[in-house]
Amino acid sequence: MNGRLRPSKSRGARVIASLRNYFGFEEQPTWIRMLRSEETEHVMLLGDPGTGKSQTIHHFLLQIAARRPAEAVVIYDPAC
Repeated sequence: MNGRLRPSKSRGARVIASLRNYFGFEEQPTWIRMLRSEETEHVMLLGDPGTGKSQTIHHFLLQIAARRPAEAVVIYDPAC
């Protein structure tokens, strides 16, 4: 078959892709910044599967990891 078989996109994915092309939308990463004074407060992330909750946590961790001197982080996930 030499790679000719590719999974086809769902109709919804094709519609979204054509809308993005029509309006010229390009995905770009966005940093969500949190003030240090607010970091000791709780953060609750809610959303459907695939909406970016894990990516948001990852970006928070990257922001904290870039600090000097290094700081510790505690994350509690009741689903684990």
